[in-house]
Amino acid sequence: MDANLNSKINWQQWKDYEGKPKRGNAKIVKEVRDYNKKVVSEFLYQKNIELFSIGSALLSDFQDYYLLQKKILFVTSNLAASTSYIWLKVVSKRYSQMFLDDIFHCFIEFYNFLGEEGTIGKKDAKKTEKNLKYLYRQLSSNVAVPDGENSDPLESMELENKKRNDMVYEMQVQMCAFKPAMWRRFIINGSSTVEDLEIAILTMFRTEFGHMFDIYDSKIRQHFDNDHIDPENAKVSFFTKDDQLLLTYDYGDCWQFEIIIKKIYKSKKHLAHPRILAGHGYGIIDDIGGIDMLQEYYDTPDDEQDPDLLDWLGGKIDLDQFDMNELNKELAE
Repeated sequence: MDANLNSKINWQQWKDYEGKPKRGNAKIVKEVRDYNKKVVSEFLYQKNIELFSIGSALLSDFQDYYLLQKKILFVTSNLAASTSYIWLKVVSKRYSQMFLDDIFHCFIEFYNFLGEEGTIGKKDAKKTEKNLKYLYRQLSSNVAVPDGENSDPLESMELENKKRNDMVYEMQVQMCAFKPAMWRRFIINGSSTVEDLEIAILTMFRTEFGHMFDIYDSKIRQHFDNDHIDPENAKVSFFTKDDQLLLTYDYGDCWQFEIIIKKIYKSKKHLAHPRILAGHGYGIIDDIGGIDMLQEYYDTPDDEQDPDLLDWLGGKIDLDQFDMNELNKELAE
């Protein structure tokens, strides 16, 4: 057992905060998230489950984002919450059968682990397993099977437009749900890969690249990730003017960025790397707890800031700050 965990895993020390609003309780939310991470790490270690699997990523997302969206809730608050969460994720993401197997195996093992630890009753663990297996059968029966032997519409899709490879794309990207708006206007080559685009945007918003990410294209209703369209094989030239994309970073804290393609044009000068033209706002703070916690940090007066949070940050961060020259230097590296 991790030395930082009690002999029995539980969330009793925060029982008085259960069901209370997340807003205004930044310190407690951070404590719960830190504890959740330790519990998941111990679970993955004991059960020998892959650290970077889709199942372990969603397990962290479930505890740190889904259960802490607006209120302070734990995995023990409602044992049926996992089925609602998985249903929402699987339906929206359209995971393949391989990923379904991984997701359900991880969640079932996790609740059995809590039963073994005495955190929940063994009967409750078995009941939760039964409910998850029932949902698994329902979702597995609805996994789309393409018509025709070995047919896959993505395999025949052209993932670049060669005529636009030598063109410059001007885009506007804005972080979702934060006020005042944090945004960047930038240019990038059409020959750049979609992965290059993802990395450029995340660099512009100061992410630490410690979590998974993907881009969703609403026009074709597909994700650019390892399970759908490989972002390394697709070019920016695949997109057309006015296309709208959604970049999601960290499926736990769920940072999202809306992207709009404003212009596509030829340039006499070679564009060696993506370049920011304008913008506002600092960017994200990795692992602070998502957009709600960032907004709370921004809205809280300096003399009312949580000293523990400031200590974790290493001092006050000015979220209105925007250093275009510094960010462009990072993009050039």
